Amino acid sequence: MLLKMAKKVGNKPHGKKRGSKKCFIAIDESNHGGNPEVIVAALTNNPAYIQPNLVAGGTLDSEGYFLIRGGLSKRRNKSRRTPSPEGVEFVYAILSKEVVAAYSYGEVKSFFVSQLVLTLLERKGLGKRSKIELYIDGVLSEKATQTIVGSIQAKYPLFDSRRLYTWPNLDCCIPLVNEADAYAYRIKRPYENLNRSGRGGLQHPRRVNQKQRVEIGLPERSKKPRD
Repeated sequence: MLLKMAKKVGNKPHGKKRGSKKCFIAIDESNHGGNPEVIVAALTNNPAYIQPNLVAGGTLDSEGYFLIRGGLSKRRNKSRRTPSPEGVEFVYAILSKEVVAAYSYGEVKSFFVSQLVLTLLERKGLGKRSKIELYIDGVLSEKATQTIVGSIQAKYPLFDSRRLYTWPNLDCCIPLVNEADAYAYRIKRPYENLNRSGRGGLQHPRRVNQKQRVEIGLPERSKKPRD
């Protein structure tokens, strides 16, 4: 899929057509499977942020996926400032162990991703005919893919599975995903410090940008009828 994407990005111009808008969104998380997990969405209109940075070679992981080699390094500095690259907007959500316990991980993760994407698009004021490309680091199940595509497509009908790109190691070869990864890492560190100190579960640390945090309400489960 990535080779197809690289060919498309390299050969197809990204100029805007009159009456339409195009945007690119990346999803990545930090502290995967931990408490809390931070999920970040990054949006830009600049196609330079989705130009692949690939290095020859690669390996297979334990599940048989080909791990592409990217030329971008993960940024793990101890700066207190969150990344603020020009022309990129961020939102994030906190996925706690309490939420995962009430729902399946795959179910709640795909719902969070969908809501973060829709939040960014609404904040940008993009119309329903906008063209959206979504890049997610990692591998999605078929059910998760259907949930994400269906939720976005309901409001932005031009979006479909052909505009969704997922693969391991995208954060090392797609600049926008790399930015989302750096932002997620920076956001999760104050939460980790709170957990270690025991001074509060997932209360918002002072040094984290509160404007970018999205509070996501999960739908209520339908009650099973009594026998």
